[in-house]
Amino acid sequence: MKLLHAAVVLASTMLCVLGQGIPRPLQDPAPLDPAAAGPAMRIWSHRELGMQEVWFRREFKLTAVPDEATFVFSCDNEATVFVNGKRVAHSEHWEELTVVDVTRLLVKGKNVIAIHAKNTGSCAALAAWLTWESAAKKAVPGVPAVVATGGEIVTDADWVYADEEHDDWAAVAFDASKWNAANATLETPFGNNVYNGKPLRLRFENGRSASAQAIERALAQFRAARTPAAAQKALDALDRAVMDARARLWKEKGNAAKKGGVRVRKRD
Repeated sequence: MKLLHAAVVLASTMLCVLGQGIPRPLQDPAPLDPAAAGPAMRIWSHRELGMQEVWFRREFKLTAVPDEATFVFSCDNEATVFVNGKRVAHSEHWEELTVVDVTRLLVKGKNVIAIHAKNTGSCAALAAWLTWESAAKKAVPGVPAVVATGGEIVTDADWVYADEEHDDWAAVAFDASKWNAANATLETPFGNNVYNGKPLRLRFENGRSASAQAIERALAQFRAARTPAAAQKALDALDRAVMDARARLWKEKGNAAKKGGVRVRKRD
């Protein structure tokens, strides 16, 4: 029976992918390291509908604030992600992966990832990964050492969901004890989209995304400029965008210095 169920789910997946059509890649993205996290399960409501909204939550505890934390997700069709009540990302394309820096949002103790997912036709599924890493220094006289410790959370049956929205549903203090366990089906390796395919694009979201988007808009205007005046206007916009990005970065570095210095990740 398990083999039959797996075959049915696999066939359904192929119909979903073929039925929706796959656009040509916008770019050839550098893949994420598949060894950076384990596989995630595709999850959804136990009652899958063609037009549907589902609200997911996953609670977890951290013994310390990590030095780095990244959330990666892919959803058919749309997903809006919240970390500890704050919106961090939105995606409307299951073919891509969205990569979000959530380091500054995680806290010691209880944390919550909340996702509002939408299905706008055909099949539906969500796959997501949260990974974090900290550098724990060993106090050994005369032998400086750094030991990397970390963890991960992936979509699986430990996530819970509701078929209707509740007030403050994304808040840390919200009581989701009566929500249902998610319906977890097939595995998706880290680095692939929700249907286990190579992502057509990697979208990165972090505290610098707004600055990067302003720079990209100015560059697009410069490329499209047909007159010297239009090109100059675009370059002026680019100058302002770069200056704003520098100011934001200086502020970020200053805040990091106040907390004990800018962290530099050490690699072998």
